[in-house]
Amino acid sequence: MGDECVYAPQFATYLRDQSLNLGLAGQESALDESPFGEYLRGWSQLVGEFGLENAAFATMALDTALHQAAASQDHIPRQDEAMAAMGQARQRIFNLRLLIELHELALESDMAAFRNLIESPQAGQVIAVQGEEHLLLLFEQAKQMDFSGTNDGLAIHDELLESVGPDEYWTEVYVDYSRRRLAIEALRTSMVESRDAETAELEWQDFQESTWDAAEITLTGEALSAISLAGIRAYMGGHFALERRLLELLRGDGGPTSRAAPMR
Repeated sequence: MGDECVYAPQFATYLRDQSLNLGLAGQESALDESPFGEYLRGWSQLVGEFGLENAAFATMALDTALHQAAASQDHIPRQDEAMAAMGQARQRIFNLRLLIELHELALESDMAAFRNLIESPQAGQVIAVQGEEHLLLLFEQAKQMDFSGTNDGLAIHDELLESVGPDEYWTEVYVDYSRRRLAIEALRTSMVESRDAETAELEWQDFQESTWDAAEITLTGEALSAISLAGIRAYMGGHFALERRLLELLRGDGGPTSRAAPMR
């Protein structure tokens, strides 16, 4: 990526996150007729068309280019910020495993075990994020929900930890990933902080697209056969189009124009 190499553990992190987000998007968009639900369905179709690997690599490549831009403006996150982000990511993995366990109990119609798990201390964070009413709805609608994509993402995560080592992955690979994401967010904030919400979102979108257009991406001979420059470029072009469409719909609905798309 320009003069910066990216390595297998970095790519696997993006691959895992894309897979987890894809699985969760399917849950969130199933009955959601809002602009965001439309966005999630379009994004899922886009990943299906060009492949999870191309989607993950494209996202990683854009982040690499944006991080280079952030570093050139001295946006360097503090170590404690990166460590806090790492802790949040570990908690997210734990929460997803617990949600899958709840879903399995719901499929078995085991309300007693389902209720016991909800009321257990380890479920406190999930309750805080999801809300107890949402989890009870999960029990009622379990047969309509498919957590296979989330399971796929967790399988990628487990393979990643096994190949790198849990301690090294979280304290080195993921902390570096966190620094990149925090630096990008600091760059975004510095660029749009004096703008109104609508202008800020459009200007950040413009900046991402211009940064992407200028990026030089080279695949080595070790790249997965599922990845191609054509697929990477086509996926990101479709992704940008979806994001612009989402912003247009939110403006038309009079809704918030904050960056709602979490797939980046």
